[in-house]
Amino acid sequence: MKIGIIGSGAIGGNLGKNWAIAGHEIFYSSRNPEKLKNLINETKGISKAGTVAEAVAFAEVLLLAINYWTLDEALKNMGVLEGKVVIDATNPYEYANGKLSRVIPDDISGAEVLNEKLPKALIAKAFSSFSASIIEKRSHEEPNVAVLFTATEKKAQETTSQLIIDAGFAPVYFGKLNDSIPIELMGEYSGSVLTASEAKNRIKSD
Repeated sequence: MKIGIIGSGAIGGNLGKNWAIAGHEIFYSSRNPEKLKNLINETKGISKAGTVAEAVAFAEVLLLAINYWTLDEALKNMGVLEGKVVIDATNPYEYANGKLSRVIPDDISGAEVLNEKLPKALIAKAFSSFSASIIEKRSHEEPNVAVLFTATEKKAQETTSQLIIDAGFAPVYFGKLNDSIPIELMGEYSGSVLTASEAKNRIKSD
C-alpha cells in the first residue's frame, strides 16, 4: 500500500517505519522535507520524502500527524483527496504559555471537524492519544497493545484496521467519527495501554 505521512515527527516517523517494515511504500512529508534524510536512510528503498502535495499525489492512504495549529496550512497544500483514506492522529489542542488548551467546542471531536473540512476524503481516527514511545517501543508485543479507532465509512474502517495490525498493534473498532472524543487526547481512553480483550471489556462496562 502507498502511504503518505503528513507530519513526519515522532508519531508519523515511527508509524512510517513500522509500516515500511511491513512492506508498505512510505512517502514522508513536512514543511521542511530536506530535514527528513534520517527517516529515509532508516527505510532505504521503500520510502521517499517531499512536500505535502507530493505525498498526497503519491498515496492511497494518508496519515495526518501534525500539530493542530498547522492543520489549515497543511490542508491548503494537500490537493485532491477524493476517495482517499485519511487517518487522523491530530488533537484539537494548542500549547501556549505553559498550558494545553482545547481549540474546538467540547462536544465535537477533532475527527468530525476534519471530516467537515475534507468532505470527499474517508476519515478515520486513530493513534491520537498514544505517545510516540508506545508506538516505537511496544509494537508487536504479545499480546498486542490495542489501538482504539473510529471510522464511519467501511473502506476507512477496513483500511485503518489493517494498518493498525501492520504497525504491530491490535485494532479495536470504537464506533463512528462522532464517537471519537473518548479516544482523543484528554478523553476517557487517552493514553490507555490495554490489550484488545481488556479494551473490549472496558468498552462493554462503560
